[in-house]
Amino acid sequence: MKDTKRKTLNILMVDDDLDFGSLMSEALKQVKLDGEFRRVRDGEELIEHLSRLKNSADGPIMPPDLILLDLNMPRKNGFEALKEIRANQAWCRIPVIMFTISKDARDVLRSYELGANTFMTKPFSFNALVKMLQAVKEYWLEFAELPDYSG
Repeated sequence: MKDTKRKTLNILMVDDDLDFGSLMSEALKQVKLDGEFRRVRDGEELIEHLSRLKNSADGPIMPPDLILLDLNMPRKNGFEALKEIRANQAWCRIPVIMFTISKDARDVLRSYELGANTFMTKPFSFNALVKMLQAVKEYWLEFAELPDYSG
């Protein structure tokens, strides 16, 4: 039987915290996650980025395999961005993990009501972040089936 599991995971992180973005990049290196890691600063940039996917002069650009979306950001927050993603036919299948410092039960509930695939609270140590990202990698690469946009 042919192994058809994907080997890479392209992640788009939406977070206005530059320090956390750098920490995330280092943690992903520790996890040895093959694929592309991109970061945008807020929900506005996320929607602009996703809009460019289908409008590239070089042909179609594949959407990210996974979006890590913070809640509290300027201009357009995570809830607003998630609502827009789920309302758009071209983006609605992209898995979205709400990745935030919030532990508020109302934020968890609202995230799932708006269509988040997972809600995760950001850990406060580098080692815990690495452990969390290892679990994300294993789940999305080894167990979950992601949409295939190539065909």
